[in-house]
Amino acid sequence: MGDFEKTDLRSRLNELSDRLSAREAELRKYGEFSEEHRLLLTEMQRRSDALRRRVEEAESGGSAWQLIRTEFARDFGSLYDDLLQLEDRLDSEAVKKRQDSSDAAQSEEQK
Repeated sequence: MGDFEKTDLRSRLNELSDRLSAREAELRKYGEFSEEHRLLLTEMQRRSDALRRRVEEAESGGSAWQLIRTEFARDFGSLYDDLLQLEDRLDSEAVKKRQDSSDAAQSEEQK
């Protein structure tokens, strides 16, 4: 595997870690960071860290890069899908919360 591919793998992992951190910060900012969120984000970060370690071990040990690339694509895809599902769920919950607040305000105005 060439240096560009190695850099790309590390870059993708860094981007994912940044997104996980940003989502956690957003949830904390709005007081919505639950134990469920903590568990999900911690597990996703653990999986990301494991991928990072495998890439680093492959670099230092001269592993078969084709195998690492295939495993990385599979595992990263799964992890990224989990993040997208979490973000969709959180966004849906936020929209519902805003809608409920809006409905309550309209109901209060009608009284």
